[in-house]
Amino acid sequence: RKVRIKSLLPFFVISFIFGLLFYSIYNSQHFVLDYHGGSFYSNFLLIVVILFKYLLLILFPYKLCASYLFALPTSILDYRVIISLLILISFIVFIIKNRSSIYSFLILFFYISLIPVINIVPHNVLYTDRYLFLSSIAYALIVSKIFVTIFEKAKCGYQKSCLGIFLSLIITIFSVQTFLQNKVWENSHTLWSDVVKKSPDHADGYHNLAFDYFEKNDLSNALYYAKKACDINEKDPLFLNQLGLIYFKLNDNQKALTAFKKGISIDPTYSIINKNIARLYLKQNKDDLSFNHYAKILKGGALDFEFSYNLMVYDFKKNNYKRAGFMFDKLMGFLSSTIINPESYFEFALIAIKLNKINEAKTLANHYINSFPESNQGRELINKIDQIGIQSQ
Repeated sequence: RKVRIKSLLPFFVISFIFGLLFYSIYNSQHFVLDYHGGSFYSNFLLIVVILFKYLLLILFPYKLCASYLFALPTSILDYRVIISLLILISFIVFIIKNRSSIYSFLILFFYISLIPVINIVPHNVLYTDRYLFLSSIAYALIVSKIFVTIFEKAKCGYQKSCLGIFLSLIITIFSVQTFLQNKVWENSHTLWSDVVKKSPDHADGYHNLAFDYFEKNDLSNALYYAKKACDINEKDPLFLNQLGLIYFKLNDNQKALTAFKKGISIDPTYSIINKNIARLYLKQNKDDLSFNHYAKILKGGALDFEFSYNLMVYDFKKNNYKRAGFMFDKLMGFLSSTIINPESYFEFALIAIKLNKINEAKTLANHYINSFPESNQGRELINKIDQIGIQSQ
């Protein structure tokens, strides 16, 4: 018995490690949610229902979808909770009574492999067909074992033929579903179009489809689907940030600002929205308002090249050369690992000259010349830096 427990331990360890990684990735991307339904109890009920949903999905793979949406259970008397608990209790009783059975091992394997993805760590995806990739191995082995056992006990050729036809039917159904799903997963557009079609009340589907159109610069469709996402869930700062970005690109600054401010009112710590508001004010030449939002990012410690560069330019214009020099040094540290707009090198070099950082100015000017070898102003900049270098010697 001890040997069996030890043999199962790696499955739990792997699930635990996967869960930690899942939590860390979602947390870093600002996607970790509170408990679904607002409490541990409601989240527990959801987990029970999800286990039932996955069992149904593997038995009846109909209308497969990348992300499903359903009404959250609110009571333990919910029929889905009751059915799932009865099934779980039945499996537990079976496993206890048949500890050495291959079926017990495969049932455990099925449920253990689902532990990392059943919302113990709450996230946006309630359940999805792709999370069954490990559990489906257990299901396939169980079905295979059942058919082999029945086939060996069959007494005549007719029974064996019927079993063969039934098995062929199952294989055909799963093969067709696999083929159809491969078409759905062909690209992000086909994937999220399928989600919107099958789950029309799922805000994530509209959000991701809007992002796909945004990436293709199809702003009219991007705006349509971003609005749909916000109509369904108007309290998600991620959706509001996306809507603001689309308005920003459409040069509708007022609507962009309205969306951004609504998002930041929901989550004041969301640095991405603060950065986008700062960009918008910078575009409108409202430097002081832009700086206020960059300052909020600075407090959160979310430094990046764009933030540092705009803050340096702001301080330079305000004659705050000490902090401009501080941000300049941070920017130089970004250069080796960050792809930036080549045109920024020119203004960057001019500021370096003003800050009396001649060597750095020449490095930046050379970056600019490498990007624009035919530029006259680039060559004039190099000559100016050389003259300053000679005069300082």
